Amino acid sequence: MKILLTGGTGALGQYLSVYLADHLDCTVYITSRQPRQYARPNIVAITANAMNYPELIKLLQEQHFDLCIDFMIHPNVPAFAELSSQILPLVGHYIFLSSSRAYADCAELITEDKPLLSDVYNDPAYQSSNDYSWYKGKEEHVLQQGKHSNFTIIRPCIHFASRRLQLCTLEASVLLPSIFFSKPVVIPTECLKKTAPWAWSGNSAPQIGAIVANLDQCRREVFNIGWSEHLTWEQVAQLYAQLAGLSVIAVPTELLKREIYGMGPVWQLELDRLLNRRYSCAKVLSLQGAPAPTTFKSTAEALKLELNHASRLTREIPLDAGYLYAIERLVAKLQRRA
Repeated sequence: MKILLTGGTGALGQYLSVYLADHLDCTVYITSRQPRQYARPNIVAITANAMNYPELIKLLQEQHFDLCIDFMIHPNVPAFAELSSQILPLVGHYIFLSSSRAYADCAELITEDKPLLSDVYNDPAYQSSNDYSWYKGKEEHVLQQGKHSNFTIIRPCIHFASRRLQLCTLEASVLLPSIFFSKPVVIPTECLKKTAPWAWSGNSAPQIGAIVANLDQCRREVFNIGWSEHLTWEQVAQLYAQLAGLSVIAVPTELLKREIYGMGPVWQLELDRLLNRRYSCAKVLSLQGAPAPTTFKSTAEALKLELNHASRLTREIPLDAGYLYAIERLVAKLQRRA
């Protein structure tokens, strides 16, 4: 089997490529704009820009791939509609990465049949924002309303790895410099008790692998991806404190909006991180079965592993200087008020 991962060098892709290469009879091809080399002979780098759609289509025409797993972000829905109409006839199967952020607020366990924000959230500002959650939902509909059936949609929750670490809305570009230089970070008080759909990429790669191994059963299907312990963001913050000494200060959301986020809506925060997101992966687990005990890790074990990896990548992970300065300025204000 020839498998193409477009943009598969990120948090999920780095684990998925290795899992597929080790567990399936396949060769995994990974697009990257920079030349790369991989230790496994059945993982092959292709120097290509997968966001250059004519270049991607030419690649698919020249090499028949049994499967394309698309990790790229496509913020233009009409352009994606045109692209997908060309991709689907050229590959055996197509897996589209949507997102858990596409789901609307839900008091129940989030299963694949729950409504999407793009369908039910009618705020005009949101609908005109072209937010990530909005266009992911719309692009799902593009596939579902099309004439082709050789696709599967997966909705990964928030995934962490050494280059992608999260705490509420904070990312590695803020968290890692704050850890290395012993600087505090700030998160919204209102997030603390909210359930975080936060999972380690290494635990989730076998879930996608189970889909790949059962493609005929997965045509036109949707799967949630990501084994989560349903930790709260407060518990996640405590893990960072225990494992890396990160100091976390909780402040009111409105203050953060005013001092850091800006005055406008912050959709990632308001429509995801400030909500309880209890996420079910029962459907994909019915394909996968029980996780292998030799590879499965608890969230604490996995975060410790990735933080150790990240400590050796300090020069490779860019820092968000503007955000770090804004946090430092806010912390100084809070200290002066105390």
